[in-house]
Amino acid sequence: MNEKMTESYRLKYLDYTRYDVIAPHGILDLFQDIAGKHANTYGMSFEEMYQKNQIWVLLRIKYKVLKEIPLYSNVTVTTWPKKKGLVDFDRETIIQDDNGNTCIVGISKWLILDLNTRKIIPARHIEYTPNTCDDTNFENEKFDKLKDFDVEGLPCFKQTIEFCDTDHNGHANNAKYSSMVLNALCLKEDELIDTFEINYVNESYFKDVLSIYHYKQDKEYFVKALCNDKTIFICKIKIK
Repeated sequence: MNEKMTESYRLKYLDYTRYDVIAPHGILDLFQDIAGKHANTYGMSFEEMYQKNQIWVLLRIKYKVLKEIPLYSNVTVTTWPKKKGLVDFDRETIIQDDNGNTCIVGISKWLILDLNTRKIIPARHIEYTPNTCDDTNFENEKFDKLKDFDVEGLPCFKQTIEFCDTDHNGHANNAKYSSMVLNALCLKEDELIDTFEINYVNESYFKDVLSIYHYKQDKEYFVKALCNDKTIFICKIKIK
């Protein structure tokens, strides 16, 4: 079994923003799709995990845009798992264009939850069989969780979790949150994303109402979503 998996994709119109720039949800959808396909190859697919009353849950993800990808491009996506930690599982991903240029690099951290209790099952208790690779996209950058911040006095955007925002795990899908972030920020056409980072703190469900707050400091946006005073996610976007 190879430690790295590569798949080809053709990007769609809906993967882009109104400015024809690839959107965070388009990128996260690619990351999520190939991660699922790779997990299938070593016996940790959704169906196999579900039979054990376990589900994969994304804890945090970060990506950096090195080169913009035009509409309707054909791309190749490569992913590989790292060695498991005591609690979590890291994964790296690269998106390249038709000419082999690296356009986007990313890293993600995953957990496994007990389906019934929604409690974390430590990685050390999970049999993990894939070949792993230590290659990293962020050699000199730590992949730590984002700092929390006070939302008092900040502008607030309300977002209801609708049916199409949820996935087969029963909660709002991680890629959908990135669209909520952009709905709250309404980035200008010249505000191109350099780095996108989001931490998923708690799950949200159908008909939950999120209060999404943000502020800007220099070229960085900081975003936080609350539901009934519970933090759902924290996000940071760096603009080029």
